[in-house]
Amino acid sequence: MGHGEAVRLRGGARGERRRDGPPGRERGLGRARRRPGAGRGGDVVRPCQRGHRRGPPRAARRALGASGVPGRAAAGARGGPPAGAVTPALAAVERALLRPGARDVTGLGAAVPGQLARLAGELAAAGQARSRVGLVTGVHIAWAPTPAAETDGPVGVAVLAAALATLGAEPVVLTDDPCAGVTGACLAVLGAGRLEVVPVAADEAAVAGTVADLGPSHLVAVERLGPNTEGRVMTMRAVDVTASTAPLHAAFALPGLVTGAVGDGGNEIGMGNVPADVVAACVAHGARIACRVPVDALVVAGTSNWGCCGLIAALALLVPQHGPALRALLDPAVDAAVLDAATAAGGIDGVTGRPGASVDGVRVADHADLLAGLRALARA
Repeated sequence: MGHGEAVRLRGGARGERRRDGPPGRERGLGRARRRPGAGRGGDVVRPCQRGHRRGPPRAARRALGASGVPGRAAAGARGGPPAGAVTPALAAVERALLRPGARDVTGLGAAVPGQLARLAGELAAAGQARSRVGLVTGVHIAWAPTPAAETDGPVGVAVLAAALATLGAEPVVLTDDPCAGVTGACLAVLGAGRLEVVPVAADEAAVAGTVADLGPSHLVAVERLGPNTEGRVMTMRAVDVTASTAPLHAAFALPGLVTGAVGDGGNEIGMGNVPADVVAACVAHGARIACRVPVDALVVAGTSNWGCCGLIAALALLVPQHGPALRALLDPAVDAAVLDAATAAGGIDGVTGRPGASVDGVRVADHADLLAGLRALARA
């Protein structure tokens, strides 16, 4: 970190972290591959998911109506930035986030270029207005040996909440009871973001009423599952978890809200911005799991925690007077400390199903360079 870019972590020094390895060795199964132990990323890895440099699959390129590179939205895509809002620096941040995590996300990201710039601009305005911003997160991994909330989502939300508080906004974090312990532990590390817990049994009207009573000007989902065209909430394995997931998506239909989302798999709130045929082409089980809830702006990233970091880098560019404090939140030590807290509270990796120093099968040590790159871009 540079001078003046230290961030204070609550709870003292970090303890030792357990380090689990990546998912098991992949075995060839014709044109698709099955990964033993693979979880939220789906048990089948399609060719379009194997490597970042391959780009979107052919079907996705046809749907995009372009070469499949960020810069041109897919036909039928929703959301987008105001004219002139995407500077070269912001575009570079958006591209950096397309590094693969559990899967190749370039096809999803290519469908919604420039939307990171729009969402970052809206959040910067919320800070200037000292508005209340709702952050929605939490996915419960029921198939794991010890079912628990996954760490992708709550970790990023905690750091994003600290960034919003730095800008002057009031972050309020919403989740449901299966994810409350892990989410609360993450928020406690940096001391930003009030937690609101919604019962799984709440209906859509109750959810909408709860959020309306909170009175946010903005509502952003981070790694939060939402319903498909049939109104069912599906995991990456195409397992229906509607009954065990509070319908927090209902709040995104409230009038007057500025809405945003961060996702990495196609089944999260906000993926309604991506045409359904693109999700189907890019993601295993995509036709069945694709969430159809749209937002004003969607950020696609290799993991949703990375997407939050990308938003923080973008905010540092847009609000340079807070640049040092915002860049400090992108230090790997901050990421590791929040992940430690999530793990201590029972959080697990959503791909391996195990606790440890990894998110979506990517070890903390293996994405430290991404955070360093985002910090560098945030100085542009």
